[in-house]
Amino acid sequence: MRTLTTLIVVTCVVAAAWGQAPSPAPKPDPGYKAYEVLIGDWQYEGQAQDSPIGPGGKFAGKQSARWVLGGFFMEMRGQEQGNLGALEWVEYDWYDPTAKNYPWQGHMSIGDTYSGVTTVSGNVWKFTGTQTHKGIAYKIRGETRFAADRMSSTWKSEISADGKTWAPWTEGKATKVVNPTAAAEQELIQLAKSWGAAMVSGDAAALERILAEEIMDTDPVGRPWTKAQSIAALKSGTMKATSWAMDDMKVHVYGDTAVVTGRTTLTGRFHGEDISGQYRWTDTFVRRDGRWQCVATHASRITEAGDDKLVRPSAAQLERNKAVIERIFDEVFNAGNLDAIDEIYHEDFVRHDPDGTVSTGTETHKSMVARIRRTIPDYRENLQLMIVEGDLIACRWISSGTDRKSGSVWTRPCLSTFRFQDGKIIEQWLFFGSQSQS
Repeated sequence: MRTLTTLIVVTCVVAAAWGQAPSPAPKPDPGYKAYEVLIGDWQYEGQAQDSPIGPGGKFAGKQSARWVLGGFFMEMRGQEQGNLGALEWVEYDWYDPTAKNYPWQGHMSIGDTYSGVTTVSGNVWKFTGTQTHKGIAYKIRGETRFAADRMSSTWKSEISADGKTWAPWTEGKATKVVNPTAAAEQELIQLAKSWGAAMVSGDAAALERILAEEIMDTDPVGRPWTKAQSIAALKSGTMKATSWAMDDMKVHVYGDTAVVTGRTTLTGRFHGEDISGQYRWTDTFVRRDGRWQCVATHASRITEAGDDKLVRPSAAQLERNKAVIERIFDEVFNAGNLDAIDEIYHEDFVRHDPDGTVSTGTETHKSMVARIRRTIPDYRENLQLMIVEGDLIACRWISSGTDRKSGSVWTRPCLSTFRFQDGKIIEQWLFFGSQSQS
């Protein structure tokens, strides 16, 4: 066989004999884990030499690999176009814990079958096998070398009619296909974990990299923190954590902006006071020059009641909170109904603006809305997304209006996190994107 599957032979291991009793359930041998790198999508291209299998020439294809049958086999399916025409193939790979090698077997839409084994040594995989073409079995062998990051590989293979005289057969390169959004999600989760690790180790340099200069960091009691203040608290030991476990993390990516939510269980002290417990948090990240940095973060402590059951809003409360958010856009900002503010916002409402300004009270909020409606008569806010997490709702919307001087229409993406108390909004954190004009 001369497709990518010959070159990068993958596996799931057979760790239990056929027919083994289902309890306890058998588990795949750790040996197959070396091949998890191939799970997902790949694309490849290469050059074939004239051979008994067919004429030489260029070929290119794509393949997708997934674990099947409880993780004891890996199924690969591919499509290819090139010197052999258009073809498809399917292959199954597994691990032999006795021989400590990786058998494989496949079938091609041109009628060929192939099988063999691979041995693995770090990033170098060597394979030998047989491909049967029009009823004749040919020996094949070759080597695949992965790049250090295992996101690409190169291969060379040979073919023989008798197993003694070998001739060059194929060579080429394969590249893993990465979903940009999925890659960003994993990067942001790792960044959040690095942040937690820095809080335990006291790594101020890590915090310096993660936090944007203009970050709005609001602690569980509503106090705003600058980047300098957060780093100083870590360096001085004012904030000291001895454990910091994160789970239930979710990431929503919107181009160069992302919202990350999660839960942290920590053990630590602040100004000598025990702050151990569980917290729900929302982080807003922006990607600049290829690097993600946090521009806004807020955490709320998860309270406990009775027999240690966590207090969470009911489904009805969550729907009510979502309806309140919709009223902000429909009634307050787009319709200019200032009276609705008293119904929507808590009397102790606090608003945190991107520049660090903090305003309080519903009357102040009414004045701000009235000023916007007065200076930009056609001002609109178009809600695009809501993410609900306990008593927090993160929103993304597009604001727009007409510039009085130029007459051009401008738009600006915005993000905000709202915190609810007693069915009303008691706190809000804002982040504005770049304004564009048309």
